[in-house]
Amino acid sequence: MVLERYSYSNVSGNASLVFEPGIAQVYISAIQAVVIFVGSSLALTAFASLPALRTPFNYYLISILLAELFLAIYQGIFAIQEYYGHWVFSKRACTLFAFMFFASEGIVGNAHFLISVNRTWALFFPHHYRTRNSKGVTLFLCAGVWIATVILVLPWAILNEQHLVEPIIVCRVQTYDQFGFSILVMVLFVSPTTFILVIYPLLYSKYRARTKARVGVTGHDQTTHRASTAASRRNVTVFTVDQTVQSTDPRDGEGKESLKSHNRSYRGPRITRCFTSRPGFSRIGQRKLKSSNFLVLSWVAFCATIFWAPNVIYAVTEVFVHPNLWFNNKAFAGLCAWLACSTLLDPIMFITTVPLLRSQVKKILRL
Repeated sequence: MVLERYSYSNVSGNASLVFEPGIAQVYISAIQAVVIFVGSSLALTAFASLPALRTPFNYYLISILLAELFLAIYQGIFAIQEYYGHWVFSKRACTLFAFMFFASEGIVGNAHFLISVNRTWALFFPHHYRTRNSKGVTLFLCAGVWIATVILVLPWAILNEQHLVEPIIVCRVQTYDQFGFSILVMVLFVSPTTFILVIYPLLYSKYRARTKARVGVTGHDQTTHRASTAASRRNVTVFTVDQTVQSTDPRDGEGKESLKSHNRSYRGPRITRCFTSRPGFSRIGQRKLKSSNFLVLSWVAFCATIFWAPNVIYAVTEVFVHPNLWFNNKAFAGLCAWLACSTLLDPIMFITTVPLLRSQVKKILRL
């Protein structure tokens, strides 16, 4: 996850630090780039084509998918670097490359953090959540994450350019030589991951308790509903607008005229019935929506545990430790590929866990 750079002059005395490209790593990075781009583009197309999908919660997913488009570009360029065994572009391009990686990963990580905060808000403060949560709040938070991440990462990437010595073997940010700024940037990655790992067990416990309580209430409601439905069926009233007409017999001329006159003057519905709506139907839809939102949170917690935590530990340690056999280009390439697995699976999991998104993607694929 942490980017660093080694030039030929830096590694002449230690062959283990020289970047040795492997064809397997090239294929892995290239495949990851394609899958990330296709998956993110497909999900974003579904969000754009169906307004019902653009709920306040789903804007967090849209923010993640937009950032992952940049990560797809990063993986493609990284595959080119691995293929040639060194950085083939300019020093300024390396600065842009490093910025794109850190800014995109920072946005994704903090969007995961916002999802956790959203579910914490919904589970522990449900009334306040129902009255205050809106698209405007979500868009404000997502925009704030994008702006804050760019402001924090951009100077760090620019300052790294003075530490680059051409020819560049691997384009990476030299965190050890920018100790103070690197510590500040690490907060961008450590804080959301730590929060997710700490809060998820509490949220899961709260969610399970509310689900069990809801099951008990639902059983009682269903019994009451069956009794009320049986009674209401005996009291359904049917009103017809033709009850005011004297005669509608086709053989009666006066009746015909009365019916025609009534049809000309009455433009409303012909028949009006009093129906008994099914109680709790909208609540069922809301429960399914909450369930899918919690599944997204569970995926975020899984990513934080399996993919993000190892990279965060590596990143923080690399800030304090001089580059050595453990913190070299091979380790960096492996960790990049591991973190990219999380990026690759994000669109797939979003499509799988959000029912309406899944159905819309199926419609798009059938076109």
